[in-house]
Amino acid sequence: MARSKSKTGRTKAKRTPPRKAAKPAKAKAPRKSKSAKPKRKASASGKPSALKPATRPLRAPKPLPGTRRGLRRRPVAPQPRMAPGRTAKQSVSAYDLDLDRTPANFQPLTPLSFLARTANAHPDVVAIIHGGQRITYAAFYARSRRLASALANEGIGRGDTVSVLLANTPAMLEAHHGVPMTQGVLNSINTRLDAASIAFMLDHAEAKIFIVDLEFAKTAQAALEMLEVDKHGFDEIDRRLLMTIIEKYQGGPVGLNTLAAALAEEADAIEEIYEPFLIQIGFLDRTQRGRVATQLAYEHFGLTPPRKQNVLF
Repeated sequence: MARSKSKTGRTKAKRTPPRKAAKPAKAKAPRKSKSAKPKRKASASGKPSALKPATRPLRAPKPLPGTRRGLRRRPVAPQPRMAPGRTAKQSVSAYDLDLDRTPANFQPLTPLSFLARTANAHPDVVAIIHGGQRITYAAFYARSRRLASALANEGIGRGDTVSVLLANTPAMLEAHHGVPMTQGVLNSINTRLDAASIAFMLDHAEAKIFIVDLEFAKTAQAALEMLEVDKHGFDEIDRRLLMTIIEKYQGGPVGLNTLAAALAEEADAIEEIYEPFLIQIGFLDRTQRGRVATQLAYEHFGLTPPRKQNVLF
């Protein structure tokens, strides 16, 4: 503490702040020179031991961009770009306006026009060779039209299925033209299938006519028996319809709605699906008073038709 004299002769003591204790200096580690080499430790034999190389953790090389593990880029098909000024909603072009389908600009893809044109242009040219048989285009066209006429007389029309079990014969070629002429659908069945498979295909296709080659008649007959179809083509509903008219209503006449209620079937289905076939083959008559079973229906079931009573009015 220092003291100083004042004017009065008195001494004043001045307080000086205490000095901070100096921190001990850290000992600096000697710098290693680049040229200095580490000393080798002496082994027990007195020879210096070899230095072990520094081991660093191995790292996998960085993958190239786009080739990461587990990520595979799929090839992207180039997308067509729309013309400028056109949006996706504008799907109608100028070619879609005022160009309705007419014979001048539209022709359906069908073999029928080809056969008709060839029969007209080259009627005497051979169209089919089957063994020793030779069929010209004119004969081929005529036979196909006769098949179409026969199918139309049996009630085949647009959307009706015609199943065939035929080999590679002229009849198969005629079926490929005759059935489309009626706007029907041809269901060609493989001849190597068994009866169960054929029965399934006939039922699934709802075939109205089944054309069979005599070579496969036994297999076709077995398939029809599985479907409970007899030689006249009657299935279970056809037999029920005729037997209901014969047994419950003494052969008729019976009204359509009454018959539908007795069979638990829809009236439209009876009138449009079952009746036309039975009427065409002569087993059912449609009169003003109702449906009547014919004599052929009684004979088919081994029954005797009732005698007609004389009615005055």
